[in-house]
Amino acid sequence: MIGQTLLGRYRVTGKRGEGGSGTVYEADHLQLGARVALKVMDGGALGPTEESVKRFLREAQALTRLSHPCAVKVFDQGRTEDGRVWLAMELLDGQTLDQRLRERGPLLPGEVVDLFRPLCELLAEAHEKGIVHRDLKPQNIILVPVAGGKALPKLVDFGIAFLRSDDRVTDPDLVSGTPRY
Repeated sequence: MIGQTLLGRYRVTGKRGEGGSGTVYEADHLQLGARVALKVMDGGALGPTEESVKRFLREAQALTRLSHPCAVKVFDQGRTEDGRVWLAMELLDGQTLDQRLRERGPLLPGEVVDLFRPLCELLAEAHEKGIVHRDLKPQNIILVPVAGGKALPKLVDFGIAFLRSDDRVTDPDLVSGTPRY
């Protein structure tokens, strides 16, 4: 997708990473001059199913309900010319908590409080709005540098979140997330 333009608005400039449901690209919004993250659903060998598309779009539905600064902002969503579903989201520059822990070892007590207090506030807001993330782990927390040498933790990957208003997208017998966490 690098070099392609989606809907005449988003020019894909690079690849950021891959996950279970899609690939994240960096893109420029041509009219606004803003950099965004484009998460494009991968179809897999057999292509996307109706259920997998619902799960993918659930991330946008969950995130647009949240106003906390630790929630990733979703700006747009749609389908590519070849039918793949995509989300345009806030582009995050930083490292995952997992990367941070591997590079520097355990967090100091003050760092734990600074990072997890706002994350707990975000989770409280999510739970009040009927959203349960279901995959909270160091790989899904991005530490975005802010003024003063601190980091703002951003919780990503709401793709398997449970939304109280869902039409039962998840099998009740299915274990979701990463059991280790």
